[in-house]
Amino acid sequence: MKEKLSQKLYKFAHLLELVLAVFIAIGVIIGLIDLVKNLMDFYTVDSIISYDVFKHLLSYALLLVIAVEFILMLLTHSIKVIGELAIFVIARKMLIYGNNMLDMLLGALALAIMFGTLRLTVYNFEKKEETKEEAK
Repeated sequence: MKEKLSQKLYKFAHLLELVLAVFIAIGVIIGLIDLVKNLMDFYTVDSIISYDVFKHLLSYALLLVIAVEFILMLLTHSIKVIGELAIFVIARKMLIYGNNMLDMLLGALALAIMFGTLRLTVYNFEKKEETKEEAK
């Protein structure tokens, strides 16, 4: 009885994740339209404020990338995807909100840690799994 309830709750949670992924995907598609509008603004804006407009454009584009990575995380439940999501979040924080050298240094350190962690854990694990499959 307890296992059946647990399995039903697990399936329901996956269904909710799928629904969330669909809503986020719709938001990304709508966001792409806004991104094109922002790109047109960047083309027509005065050169004095073009840096601010470009920063806004880059921030918005990275936010859409993070949303897509979040969708992948909801659908795959993979540690690799979670690590890549964290890398994009750190990169966005560094590029958009990094105002001083300490922010840049900490962001670069965080990126190095994330890349190292992914390289040493996830990619080595995948390589071992491929080797096992080839041996069969």
